[in-house]
Amino acid sequence: MHATLEEVAEMVGGQLVMGEGRQPIDAVTTDSRNVAPNSLFVPLLGPRFDGHQFAQQALLAGAVAVLWDRSLPLPFTPPALIQVEDALAALGRLAKAWLARVGATVVGITGSNGKTTTKELAAAALSTRYRVARTQGNYNNVIGLPLTVLQMEPGTQIAVLEMGMNHAGEIRALTAIAAPHVAVITLIGEAHIENLGSREAIAAAKAEILERMGSADIALLNGDEPLLLPYAKRFPGTVRTFGKGETCDYRLVRLLTGDWERTYFLGWSRTSGEHAFELAFGGRHNAINALAAWGVAESFGIDAREVAEAFAQVRLPDGRLQRRVLADGSTLIDDTYNASPTSTLAALEMVADTTSSQHKGLLLGEMRELGQQASLYHRQVAQRAAQVADRIVFVGPLFEEAWQDCQRHGPSSVRFCWYLDIAAALDDHVERWFSDCSLILAKGSHAVGLSAAVKAIIGARGGLR
Repeated sequence: MHATLEEVAEMVGGQLVMGEGRQPIDAVTTDSRNVAPNSLFVPLLGPRFDGHQFAQQALLAGAVAVLWDRSLPLPFTPPALIQVEDALAALGRLAKAWLARVGATVVGITGSNGKTTTKELAAAALSTRYRVARTQGNYNNVIGLPLTVLQMEPGTQIAVLEMGMNHAGEIRALTAIAAPHVAVITLIGEAHIENLGSREAIAAAKAEILERMGSADIALLNGDEPLLLPYAKRFPGTVRTFGKGETCDYRLVRLLTGDWERTYFLGWSRTSGEHAFELAFGGRHNAINALAAWGVAESFGIDAREVAEAFAQVRLPDGRLQRRVLADGSTLIDDTYNASPTSTLAALEMVADTTSSQHKGLLLGEMRELGQQASLYHRQVAQRAAQVADRIVFVGPLFEEAWQDCQRHGPSSVRFCWYLDIAAALDDHVERWFSDCSLILAKGSHAVGLSAAVKAIIGARGGLR
């Protein structure tokens, strides 16, 4: 962002009590280790941390001003200080004001799975004609989204913002900042069911993205998900659907190929007919995400030819169906960024579709935030895993019962192993379990830490080709 300290104080609804009002502010950070020139440091308060303790460190690193909770004592004298009631709320107000100043049209993307893929594809297609900013990494929550917005440069025309959540009300808070003109709901899955209780409650939480939208706005909804139908009927603007169903406005006509390296498919749009698309990454489920991104692009007047050319160039971030060819010629699929039952089962279908003269291996980390149904979901994943692979390693306590079931009832030709955590797996040299595998898939919730085991497997095979 680019504003004066005085303007920032007005934007956040705070009081400038120290410093020169004409001081330029060109960056905002909540991390004292990540300070750019003319930075404003925003100290956040959480259950296990207090950012105010790092304010002096941020100033020493080059920050020129700090926000400060007016209820807290000030143990030092900063060069410039803005007092606020709540730093996190102030960060949101600052982002909202800056977004209004930039004037970018917002595309908001939420859903249980596929948010990042849809965001990357939509941003690539929109960039063929517009100046586009998009969410970087996992900056999709009440802290990350404002920081994304505050990095936008004047002249940005479209902002493609990923919106994540763990609890009801969080999407509502994000839309209060971002006010999307186009909203996408990719999928209603099981992620965060521990906090929300049911898929119906998850659908309601995702649909919060639609609440502030009006008659001139556009909602792109998964047309294969019945739980979204009530929200589609109540939406005041234009609703377009995507999926496999015959009534969808963007429909998957045929999946031509869907291996680990490329995905080719035929899609159909109600406005422009049938077109062929290529994705530079695998996953039949990603064809559906691409339909949603196509719908976003067409909403801004971009034709299918331009969309197809843009899609073919997109590469997904690390840890998302990342295909790595190892020195010995085997293939490792690194999908360790995150996992849910839906996304894991989709990845297992890709394993099933892959022909191999040698063994297939699975390194599966547990899936988090599944509540009372966690045991059932892990058993379902394990049962399918036993049908598609020859060497299976489970990591995490949630997989223990499923592993025991596999040992008792699984195919005798399949070798099963379980570790309590990634540290135990590494101590036992987990990579040895896959020594005779030509294909290895690693997938689990990010917190499990499977990326360390991926590195061990790569090292055991002599590195990458």
